[in-house]
Amino acid sequence: MSRRWTLILFIGLLIGTYIGSYALLSRTGIQKAAQHSSEFYFFVEPTTSEWTQVHYRLIEFYEPLIQLEQLMGVEHSPAACAELKLS
Repeated sequence: MSRRWTLILFIGLLIGTYIGSYALLSRTGIQKAAQHSSEFYFFVEPTTSEWTQVHYRLIEFYEPLIQLEQLMGVEHSPAACAELKLS
């Protein structure tokens, strides 16, 4: 396999992993939010300040996909405030 195809395959795997991890984390969060009748979800449960920071970093990391979903009309969005905990 040529270097070009190896690079294309590698980039494709990276993009697939990025989109797949977003889909897994966001859909899990949306499912938990729906159980509590909330329109906001968490990528990870913010049980400590460290996990809250992880959630905020994931919002930054996935921002392009979040914006794309908002344009498509998805009703749920990531919680931007840690005070919105799911009890």
